[in-house]
Amino acid sequence: MIRRYFLFGLITLLFSVSVYAQYEQTGGFARLRGIGNNPYVVDPYFMTVNPAWGGHYQNFLFGDLGSQTTPWGSGGVGQFIATNFHLGRGFSLGAMLTRNDFNGFSIGSLDPFSAAGPGAGVISSVNFIIPDAVIPMNNNLELMGSIKSGNSAFGLGIAYASTNNEFAPDTGAGAIGSASQLGFNAGVVAELSGSFMIDLGASLMLPSATFEPPAGNNTEASQTIILVNARAFWQYSSRLAFVPSVAFMTASGTVDNGTTATTTTTDLISFTFIAAGFGFNYQVGDFLLGCGKGRGQLPVLARG
Repeated sequence: MIRRYFLFGLITLLFSVSVYAQYEQTGGFARLRGIGNNPYVVDPYFMTVNPAWGGHYQNFLFGDLGSQTTPWGSGGVGQFIATNFHLGRGFSLGAMLTRNDFNGFSIGSLDPFSAAGPGAGVISSVNFIIPDAVIPMNNNLELMGSIKSGNSAFGLGIAYASTNNEFAPDTGAGAIGSASQLGFNAGVVAELSGSFMIDLGASLMLPSATFEPPAGNNTEASQTIILVNARAFWQYSSRLAFVPSVAFMTASGTVDNGTTATTTTTDLISFTFIAAGFGFNYQVGDFLLGCGKGRGQLPVLARG
């Protein structure tokens, strides 16, 4: 499960850009999946991880009905909806609603390391100590703003989600399990010359969970996830662009276990992810080809 997060997480973290003044108002997650989760093409889906793209996709409504691994299956994984409106003077304001099965890896992703099991994600760590104490978060709301000036766009985003689970038995004292996540991101897409543009971005996610027993100390877990990335498009010709990219991510956290006589603190699994790639895209009319090769490493640095 966690491998799936990182495979597509790499795609959504390594932002793509284009030197064209106008961007086609088409595309999305389905197109990216259809061409092999290719990160070397420009697509509105990248607005989900870099709010600066809102400056190029104004008055835009987009989303995903969900994907299935089997034909004609019920439901769908990765459903989300988002919109972005131009308010004038280059300023745009948008919003996005995601669920806990969001396919991207950004502030729209909730407790992203919980799939790795106890010690990796915040909620999974608390539930490992006190089973089912905290309900996984869902319905993550993100607000994003952008401003476009000339050939450059700047964006900021903030996201928040929370759950609260109160145990209220007919007799005896109750307990409370809660979880929340606060996320921030910022990005810039800037044309440095007529044939060269850069895309820079950074994100911060702060998931946390708490269990309040009827008596004794609380059990708390928190995690800090930092993402930094850079990507460039060099327009070699009107049809061909070369795309170098690099990304860095780090995650660490702690669990304060209050179920013992004295509260004990242990570290969550720490992650560091470094990736670099180089590719190109070639476009003629409606035909689009994107190819490239990337290399990444995800070592487990420490385990609490």
